[in-house]
Amino acid sequence: MPNLPEGTPFLLLAGTPEISRWALFECELADDFKFSESIELVPEELEILLYSANSYPPALALARDDIEVSCKNMENISKEVFCQMFSSILKQHLQLQRHSAHFLAESLIDEEDYLVKGAFYWIVGFDPEYNEVEWVSDNFYVYQNPVSDFGLEPHKLRNYFNQ
Repeated sequence: MPNLPEGTPFLLLAGTPEISRWALFECELADDFKFSESIELVPEELEILLYSANSYPPALALARDDIEVSCKNMENISKEVFCQMFSSILKQHLQLQRHSAHFLAESLIDEEDYLVKGAFYWIVGFDPEYNEVEWVSDNFYVYQNPVSDFGLEPHKLRNYFNQ
């Protein structure tokens, strides 16, 4: 958890305490907030990439998953290396978006704290074995739900994601 004043809203963007001692958070800080060694602004390049990813949430969700995999195999990763790795991974997902099969689909169900019926979510994958789609939540996590929750047809998804 970031060492922020009580009541400060924040959202975890990347990093897992079990894997890395570093994390990226989006925070709503007071104008007079005093930064420290443990809480600082991200480098400008990463700030620009994060701004861009707000327009394409799959990039941020998939980058979050990728950085966890990358950090699992590294010990004592530095803050600088963590930021550089995440920047590189996020930039790659943003660059590859024009070739991706990701699309928006409407949720047909309400699932407390996850899905809102009638809202649209990014579909980023399909598991034909379980007939589940992978979708991006509003806090940039990738979750799985049955294709029927989005009114999608497994045979079409199988062809779509195997192109």
